[in-house]
Order: sequence, then structure tokens, then C-alpha cells
Amino acid sequence: MFRFTFFKSTVLHFLLSIILVSCYFSGFSQTYHYTQYSVENGLAQSQVLCLYQDENDNMWIGTNGEGINKFNGKKFNNITTQDGLVGNYVYCIVKDSKGLMWIGTNSGISIFDGKKYQNFSTEQGLPHNRVYAIAEDKSRKQMWIATEKGVAIYKNGKISTFTKSETLVNTFVYSLLVDKKNNVWFGTYGKGLVRLSGNNIQNYTKENGLYMNVVRTMEQDHKGNIIIGTLNGLNYFDYQKDTIKSIAIDNPNSVNTITDCIIEENGDIWISVYSGNLHKLRYINNNLSLVFSIYTIGSAKNIWTLFQDREKNIWFGTIDFGLFRFGGLRFYNYNEDNDKLQNNSVYAICQSRDGNFWIGTKNSGIAKMITDEQSRKPEFIDYTYNMVNVDGKPRKMLKLAGSSITSIMEDKDGALWVTTSNGLTMLRNDSLFNFLPTEGNNKLAKIIVKPGLTSLPCNHIIQDHRGTFWVGTPNGVTKIIDTTFINFNKTFPILEKKNIYQIYQDHERQLWFMSDSGVYVYNYKNIKHIGKEDGLVNEMVVTVTQDKENNYWFGTKQGVFFYNPTVGYKHIDAASGLSSNNIYLLIFDNDGNLFIGTPKGLDMLNARKFVSEGVVEIRHFGNQEGFIGQECNLNACFKDKKGKLWFGTVKGVTIFDPAYDKINPVKPYTQITNMKLAYKEFNWAPYCDKFDEKTGLPVNLVLPYDKNHITFEFVASSLTIPEKVKYQVMLEGLDTDWSPPRSKNEAEYPALPPGDYTFKVRACNNDGIWEEVPTTITFTIKPPFWKTWWFYTIVVITILIIIYIFIKRREAALRRDKMILEEKVRQRTAEVVKQKEIVEQKNKDITDSINYAKNIQLALLPNIKVFEDTFPDSFVLYRPRDIVSGDFYWMSHKDTRTFFAASDCTGHGVPGAFMSMLGIAFLDEIVGNNPDINANQILNQLRFNVIDSLHQTGKMGESKDGMDIGLVVVDWTKRQLQFAGANNPLYLIRNKELIEIKPDKMPIGFHIKTQDFTNNIIDLLPDDKIYVFSDGYADQFGGPDGKKFKYKQFKEVVLEICHLTAKEQREILENKLLDWKGNFDQLDDVLVMGIMFQEEHFQRFENIE
Repeated sequence: MFRFTFFKSTVLHFLLSIILVSCYFSGFSQTYHYTQYSVENGLAQSQVLCLYQDENDNMWIGTNGEGINKFNGKKFNNITTQDGLVGNYVYCIVKDSKGLMWIGTNSGISIFDGKKYQNFSTEQGLPHNRVYAIAEDKSRKQMWIATEKGVAIYKNGKISTFTKSETLVNTFVYSLLVDKKNNVWFGTYGKGLVRLSGNNIQNYTKENGLYMNVVRTMEQDHKGNIIIGTLNGLNYFDYQKDTIKSIAIDNPNSVNTITDCIIEENGDIWISVYSGNLHKLRYINNNLSLVFSIYTIGSAKNIWTLFQDREKNIWFGTIDFGLFRFGGLRFYNYNEDNDKLQNNSVYAICQSRDGNFWIGTKNSGIAKMITDEQSRKPEFIDYTYNMVNVDGKPRKMLKLAGSSITSIMEDKDGALWVTTSNGLTMLRNDSLFNFLPTEGNNKLAKIIVKPGLTSLPCNHIIQDHRGTFWVGTPNGVTKIIDTTFINFNKTFPILEKKNIYQIYQDHERQLWFMSDSGVYVYNYKNIKHIGKEDGLVNEMVVTVTQDKENNYWFGTKQGVFFYNPTVGYKHIDAASGLSSNNIYLLIFDNDGNLFIGTPKGLDMLNARKFVSEGVVEIRHFGNQEGFIGQECNLNACFKDKKGKLWFGTVKGVTIFDPAYDKINPVKPYTQITNMKLAYKEFNWAPYCDKFDEKTGLPVNLVLPYDKNHITFEFVASSLTIPEKVKYQVMLEGLDTDWSPPRSKNEAEYPALPPGDYTFKVRACNNDGIWEEVPTTITFTIKPPFWKTWWFYTIVVITILIIIYIFIKRREAALRRDKMILEEKVRQRTAEVVKQKEIVEQKNKDITDSINYAKNIQLALLPNIKVFEDTFPDSFVLYRPRDIVSGDFYWMSHKDTRTFFAASDCTGHGVPGAFMSMLGIAFLDEIVGNNPDINANQILNQLRFNVIDSLHQTGKMGESKDGMDIGLVVVDWTKRQLQFAGANNPLYLIRNKELIEIKPDKMPIGFHIKTQDFTNNIIDLLPDDKIYVFSDGYADQFGGPDGKKFKYKQFKEVVLEICHLTAKEQREILENKLLDWKGNFDQLDDVLVMGIMFQEEHFQRFENIE
């Protein structure tokens, strides 16, 4: 049993009797959300005697023997006699207008100024050490102190006993109140109520209307009347009539022990009863009346004290059950455990026109729920089973079509229609009619076989504007007109085998069928499918609703889809802020908010803001917010006549009352509670001027460079839902912006560089309301000495001195070395000059030799004049890369046949020149020996001669020298051209078209291929143009990108200039080559021969013949 050490033995005996009477009571009522704090959560003791909230929003919890717990929403800190408190049994905590905290205990009073405790006991004048109540009297500039043996006054630092009232002398005084008229009220144990008005004292007892002479609590309401809680009932003092009135409380307990009272801002009054009940009172027509009662809040019993914090949360301390925070009236719940609901899994809800509710569950059928508005106590009447006698034994028999309910609807005539997992039931005037597609076994209700019902399980039913019923099943849709069941799938086969979860009639009287493959819309003429191609989904769409602006909202397994004919479809999912993409239900409240049911609770979307601004603003309701059950069931929702929303969950039915849905406007108060160095506690005293008296943090903190791993711990006192408090931090001097919101209440900064810093932290409450002014602490980290300005100055000066000395010594060394070097230069110069003269002479000899070789090579080449006489309209573009060339052109004329060739020998310069001379000699020899030889035979013989003369056998390391050549034989009388090519082609331009005569892909020289060269014969026509060339032109690098000219571009140039004279063509080709080459070196020897044939050229040789 708990330790009532503060009561006399007779009083203790009486209170124990109250407890024993109360413990036998067990009643059924609604379930409300609450949070319980016990020793497992850090509470020092489960017996809570008083509550107080300080200016930092911390809760001070007085216990029955373990001192005070200070709770900031995250952590309990214990304050006991070891910390200076005068006693560990704490009965009251108040703060005066000077900011001093007064604590009444079993051993006297402690006055706390924020730093230390000043203690008073009987030795300082108290009539008794047990102090139960303290009140400030501003008009008299004193404090009133209620003790177990009378009243004391604290004034001007001294304590004296109040003796003007004989009733109060040596009397157990438990409660105190100084009202707005400066009257002082004393609640006693056994002598009723005493009022001090000026110098007048008046005593009120049972004879004056009190329920009992033990007065436990007093408060003044907004009308100025005094609420009086006694050991056995509730009274209030009516100031206008100067009388005490009684207030009846409908409490099933035999004893109504009023333990505490609080007054809300709106004037409503909450009182607590020791048995565990809470009652709400309100003035109605100037009469104080009971308007609401709560009989069960979890395991809360033995309520001893009541308190409302700044966030309007109601707290109550109990004896043996710890501390409770009441979650408010926004949500309440009816379930199987507390209210005799037939099953916790609720799938259907409906309110009939008589105001009663019908609750459909899984596996346990349907029940009518009748509630008392004041107490909200439910009574459930089962409509699922009947008790029958079977073989002389009572037996529970099903009277509905099925026991698993999926939807409930009241039609225009007041009949209830219930879809079940085993057919359809209609309830009219307490008569049941079950509709099944085939014969059933139910013998207690009338069975009506309706083959038109498309499936035995039924999902949903509605009645449209014409009075027609529509039933959605796992196999499409059934239409009911009067008593005729019509298989609607036969009208529209597209619905066959579609699982219809919900049917909805919109504002335009269209029917919407939600299915497992998208949505089907029926306008009473045609049916249309809406799916992925339209912007929705082809998968499960389980629910739809429409807002007042005729926008549609769809619930799917991929989130919520919004549809407006003008803007199309928009998607809202978990990434947008939903708690889950798996949507079970959608329903609007009267304010236009869309409630979205998921497995993780309720999401409330500000639909108007989304429609007008496109902003997704969501508030979530889960277990922490009071949504009991959390996991919603499919389409289990209903809005009643008062605008309350009912939700079927896996833990009963939970009701949302919009009247009590308030945003928490109170901003958190954030405190930096600690600073650590390298994860450890640290004594900051040597590095700061002092410690802040209020926060205990160091002031003007200056740290050395090696103490730069700092962790800040902080906490925000927001008590509504402490778990949802979020923090943002920023370290000015390091960070440029706030961190993302987070739940972690510490921030770590390792390896901070030297500098000046200001750490900032701010918090938001459970509804996202942020502090405007962050909490800060400023500190400095000094740099190491080698990073200070004076060290930099010394280093710079030292370096300059060293540089100066180095330069001077270097100059001396350079002067010495210069003298030595000049002497060596004089000696070496003579040698270099001599060697230079030798090299220049040799170079001149070599150059003269090459130039002589050039003359020899030019002498061997055909005379250009002879070439032009033979081919009057022709040109030769010949540009050797070096003095002598590896490219050569050759011509020979025998009778009426002219031979010419363009050849590219292996190598450049001198090696190429030697090869070219060998080629010219061989060609002259071959043609001279056989003037009638064909072009390919010339190349065959030329190849043989080259291989033989160079002794080529194909062995590794042998010479690979040879040449590429294009050789032409012109027979003027036959007007015929023969061409044979070794890697070099011939271009023929005829009728402005370029025809490329391909060569054989083998050189003149040793090669893996040794077959005969091809003899290409072409009949010449007047105005034909031919071009033979080496690869030097096409391979030249240049242009803007430094790339090769290439044959494609060469062909384009030839086609572009072919109509010009030979001289003009040569100039253009040469200029283009030079322009392309630019600053690049010439890569190879360049040779291009162009010949234009005219009619007179042929006639000249024909005349000779």
C-alpha cells in the first residue's frame, strides 16, 4: 500500500475504506488516448501528490517520498534532500510574483531562487512541518501556509502563526485559495470551509450545504464563484447569492471524493474523483451543470492531483499508478475490451434516422449502438445471433446472411441494408430478409433466393437518386429495382469478374464503380473505363469521394489521385507526405479537409489548399495523436449528423470530434543542457569567465586549438507529444544554413578549425510550430601559436633574412664562377669555331651532292614541254617534300601510242630519288623493247625487275622497297585508253561525273599477292578528263582541325574545277593544298597529273597515220 505518512491514523483509515469501495467498481465506457509515465519511464515514484509547470515549460512533479521529478518531455531529473530540498514528501509547489518557488513538504518549506534552497521548519516558526498548501496574498504582501496544525504567514522574511480564527488554530488545513476579491479561503480536514474577508471570518460546514467537512480542493471560476471539492461531493460558492450550492455527479461509486479542480480558459471546469473519473462542468443558463464524464482512462485510478499545462494538456497524478497525460477529446474509441463491442475489427458504420449507430464487424455481425451523450457510455444490442433451443440445449444461431459485415446503408424508407461475406440482408421493423444467389441454411430469417445476385460475398451497397439499389460484389455489379435483382454484368460484360469495392454516385448523378482494375463510370447510358492511360491506375482503386467543388479523389494502392476535368489527374503519395501509399478510405469533414485512412493511421489533407495552390499540407494522426486502432479497415468510415467522423479500425471504432481538433500554438522552449568535449563531460571553468546562472553554460568561452571536438546537448519542452519534437541546428562560422529537421537532441562538431562560433538550436512542436528566436551559445577556438599573426610575422622576417644572406653569398659565388667560366669559354670557343667550319663544309658538300642529284633526277623526268605537246590540254603538279623526290612522273611515245605514269616510290628524299631513277630506267627499257606492250604487262615486268634488282625474297629483315603507280597507255588511233594501277587509281570525268578506276591492291615490289595486274580498257570520248596521282595530296594534314585532306574532298575539288583550263586547274589545286597545309609541314611528295582530251587531239594522230 502507498505511504500516506502525511495523514492522521483515523483519516488514513477512512481513506483506505474509500479505496476499498472504489476498487470493486468496473464499468464500460469510451476509451480515450493517454500517456502514462511510471517508474519504468524514469519517474522516481508512482505516487504523485502535486504538479507544477515552470517558465521553461518543465513539469515539476511532487512525489510521496522521493522528492521532486523535473520532466522536460524527454527526461526525468530527480531533486531530493541531497540537493538541498527540506523534505522528500512534496505536497505542493507554487511560484510567487518575485519568481521564487515555494515547495511544501513533510519537513517544512523550501524556497528555491533558481540556484539554492532556503528551508523553513517549526524551528523557524511553522506550526507544523507538514505543509499542504501555499498561496500568495499580493494585497497583504504575504504568503499563506497551510499545515497539519493550523495556518502560518510568511512576511518580511519571518514566519508567524495565524491566530485570528479559532477554527483554524491547530486544525488540519489542507487547501488554500486567495480569490479575486482578496478573500482568503481555507479548506480544513473536519471543520469545513473558512473564509477570511478583511477582518471578518466565516465558517461553512455541512449545515451550510457542504457535502462533507473535509475540503480537498478549491478554485475560482471565470464567474468568480468558488468551486469546492470535498471528500464526498462537489459544491460551489455562489458569490451573488452568498450561498453554497451542490452539484450532482452521476458517479456509480458510493463515495465521490473530489481530489482536484482546474479551470480552462473558456470557463469549462474539470474535476477529478479519486476513483479515477474526470468530470467536465459548464455554466448553462447561469447554472453550473455537469456536461461530460470520463469514467475510464487506461489504468488510471486513485487520482490525487489535476493540472493543465500551457499547451492545454490535462495531467493528473495518481497514487500507485504514476503520472498521466490525458490526450484530450479529439478522439475516443469503442472496443471489445472496454465497451462490449462484439468484435474489434470494424468494417462498417451507419447512423440511422433515429440517431442510433449500427456497427458491422468481421466474423461477429452487426450491433445497434445506443450512447448517452453526456457520458458517451455505449449500449450494444446484438442483431447477429439468436439463442435457440437445440436438443434441449441453448445454442447461438446466426440470423444474418453472414457474420462478416462489409457495408451498412439506410434506404429512403428507413430500412437497413447490410452486405456480408455470405449474401445481402435487409432489416426492416426488426424483421430480417436475407438475399442469396442460391438456397441457404439459415432457418431463423427469411431466405430469398435471387439468382441475379452476381456473387455470394457482397462488398458494398448504395441507393441512387431513382431509388435503385446497386450492389458491388467480387463478380461485378447487381442492380435491384423494387424486388427484382438484375445481373448488371449481362448488360455490360466488361464488369464480369471485376471485384467491385465501392459504388459512389457523384453530384452529377453518375455511378462510379471502384474495382481491382481501375474505375468504371456509368452515366445510365454507357459505361467507360478509367485507368492508367487516363492518368489513374489499372490496379486496385478502392474508394472515391467528391468535394464541394466537384473534384474527385481516388484511393488506390499507389496513393491518392486527384481529378479535375480542367487540370486532369494529380498524384499524392508517400513521397508527398502521406503515411502510406496503401489507401483504405477517404472522407471529407465539414470544413473541407480530406481524411485518408491507411494502415498507419489517418492523414488529414488540406484539400482546399491543394486545389487552390497545389500545396500538399498533411497532418498525421496515429497512436501518439490519439487515433486508437491506427490501422483502418476498407471503406469503414462515416460522418454523423453532428459532423463527427467515425472510423472502423482493427481495435474497434474510433471517433474524431472536429470541435476538439486544435492546432497546438505553443512554441517549444529550447534549452542547451550540456556541452561535452570529445564525448566526455568536461570542466569548462578554466576557459570561461563564469557560468550563466540560469542555464549553467559557460560565458565567454575561449578554447585552445586542441579542444575542438564539441557536442551540444539540448532539449525542447513541448509536452503534448514530446516524441514529435523536431530540432534544427546551425553553427555560425561553419554552417551557412539550418540543418534539416531531426529528432536527435544533440549536435556533434568534430575537428573544428580556429574561429569564432555561435551555436544555434530551435525546435518545433508536434504540429510543426517553430520557435522564432533560437537558443544560442557563443565560443571561440584559438589557433595554435604557429597559426597566429605574430608567428607569421617572425617567420616572414626570418625567411627574408635567410633569403638576403643566401642572395649575397650566391652573388659572390657567381662572380667567382663567372671568372672561371669566362676562361673556359675562351678556350672552348676556339674549338667550337673550328668544328663549326668543318661541319659547315661537310654540309655544303652533301647539299651540293643532293642538288646535283636533283639535277640528274629532273633530267630523267619528261620534259614538261614535250608532255604538253603530246597532251596540249594537260598539267603536272609536282611538289617534292625535300630537294629530291620519291614521286616521279614518266612519259614515252611510240608511234601512235603514248605511255605515261604517276608513281610514288618508297621513302622520301635521297632514298626515294634513287628508287625513282630505277623506276624510270626500267620503264624506258620495258617500253623500248616492246612498243606494243599492254599497260598491265608493263607493271608485271616492272615488278619483276624491281624484285630482281633489289634481291627481294620476302625474308624477315629484307628490303621492302618498291613503288605505287598508276600507268596509262593511250592509243590515239583507236581512241582507247589502257590503265593498270598498283595501289594508285585513275579518275575519269565524263559528263560531269567522276568515275574511279580501281587499282590492284598490291605494290611494285615483293608482296604476298603476286597475280598479274589488271588491264583496264576505256574507250575515250572527246571532253573526257583523266587524273592520275600519288597519295601525297590526300594525305596532307591541315585545315582548322589538323586532319588529313582525304580522297573524298580531293574528288570534290577535281569535280569542281574539271571544266577549267589545265593551267587554271593546276593553280587551284596548288593553292588549295597550300591553304589546307597552312603552318603544317608538308607530309609527303605531291604529284597530280591531269589530261583533257579533245577531238582535235585524236585527229592529229589520225592524220599522221
